[in-house]
Amino acid sequence: MTTPAITSTQERRYLGRPVEIRAAADGGESRTIVFYASVYNTKSNLLNDGWEQFREIIAPGAFDEVLAQDTVCNRNHDDDSIIARTTAGNLRITSDNIGLRCEVDVPNTTAGNDLLEDIRVGNITQSSFCFQIAPEGDSWQWTEADGYTRTINKISRLWDVSMVVWPAYNEAGIAEQDARNNLQVASRSLKEFVEKQKPVIEPFDEVRAAELRLKFRKK
Repeated sequence: MTTPAITSTQERRYLGRPVEIRAAADGGESRTIVFYASVYNTKSNLLNDGWEQFREIIAPGAFDEVLAQDTVCNRNHDDDSIIARTTAGNLRITSDNIGLRCEVDVPNTTAGNDLLEDIRVGNITQSSFCFQIAPEGDSWQWTEADGYTRTINKISRLWDVSMVVWPAYNEAGIAEQDARNNLQVASRSLKEFVEKQKPVIEPFDEVRAAELRLKFRKK
């Protein structure tokens, strides 16, 4: 299996939302599948890179600048199991009031036929996407009730959308190191946010301290 290495700018998110096979005009099953790779304004499960836990929200409009990009649809993010591509016309990606909607015409290939059968029998039910966040494209907040929450406001690159076996990090089948790599960009962003919240401590002023000692000695 050839899976591209995750770079320092790529992140993946997994969604526990069903992948469906569209019904054909005659009532049977077609070879077109429909799924949401991301849903807006919905808090994720707790994400954890080993340093701090946080939740994540994708804001409406986050994908506006990537809808026309060359994006592929894979099985489990594996380029050797490519299913469709926007530039080929058999992958159509749109943004609606729910989230990032993907419509795929599955080809009559080994990978395509295997995927359709796995969806039919329930082996594959979830979806995912691999992305690169834009500069200043996220924001953070902390509340006592929810802890840290990251809001993704703008994505600059959508690498792929995938049908996947496991929908969330740190579950069986997702290696711990993979989960940490997937979250490294978010981790850096969170650490920057935390650092900015720390109070500024002025350096100790020896001259001022000497003046105060002299002042109190005279009293």
